[in-house]
Amino acid sequence: MTAEGWRREVIDATGLAVDVYEGWERVPRDDGFDLRSSAGTVAFVRVGPGATIQAFLPGLSDFVTTATVTADERLRLAGGVGRQVTVAVRRPPMRVYRDDPIHGPVDEERAEQGATVVLVEPELAQGRALVGFRLPDEEAAALDRPVAERFLRSLGPG
Repeated sequence: MTAEGWRREVIDATGLAVDVYEGWERVPRDDGFDLRSSAGTVAFVRVGPGATIQAFLPGLSDFVTTATVTADERLRLAGGVGRQVTVAVRRPPMRVYRDDPIHGPVDEERAEQGATVVLVEPELAQGRALVGFRLPDEEAAALDRPVAERFLRSLGPG
């Protein structure tokens, strides 16, 4: 670990590695791991056959949430090339009815929610990997942007 709170972590079976910020909670998953900030930003690594931009994009939208690709470009990575996609995710304001265990039925107004999602899929000779982050539009998460961007820029040989 460096004095700045970062350490290099190898992504198993891909030959890649990323810099991981120790100040964010690390949550292991069967297909990789998440790094979660207290402001709601999530940086992530996915590996395996489903670790592609095409497989990830449909999960960003639903009946009321839209996901719009705002940039799709080839990029040069340390040790190779890949594809980077930036997505604007928006959920409009809405009324929500829910059952609260203490107060019973609750009718509330939810504000518009938004986030920026950046996905990088490196071209690998062996295996698949998807690295990215989801940064909420809220002001509190703005301080997370440099950490999330460093995480993504650090993708390179392990």
